[in-house]
Amino acid sequence: MKEGDKIVKIDDKEYVLRKISIEDKIEIQNNTIDINGNLKLGTMQLKMIVASLVSWNFTDASGNMIPPTEPNILKYLPLEHFDELASEAIKLNELLPMEKKTLLKKPAMDLDGQNGTITDKNIEQSEKQEGKE
Repeated sequence: MKEGDKIVKIDDKEYVLRKISIEDKIEIQNNTIDINGNLKLGTMQLKMIVASLVSWNFTDASGNMIPPTEPNILKYLPLEHFDELASEAIKLNELLPMEKKTLLKKPAMDLDGQNGTITDKNIEQSEKQEGKE
């Protein structure tokens, strides 16, 4: 384990995460924003895990370590560990406040057809009401 690496324990599994490189960050951003500028949240989370995950304690039936490659992450990572591990990778890599805001909020559904979040819409409404008073 290198300085700056972080051990994350979830249930009986142990994951070692590292800080990503500039090249990793560019690769992640290039593969997770669609042509309209919308974030592909699931892809972003997966790419953050792939870029950050150095090792884990997953073994095959013979006791051999399974390398934490993208195909193996998709095959072996328990669904209930996915969000938590992605969140830990995001925190470790100290994304800019705007990146965190984009990643950690879920899109609003059925509000007014515009792309936003429920929190954003609530803030906008509060600001409008404050302006009237």
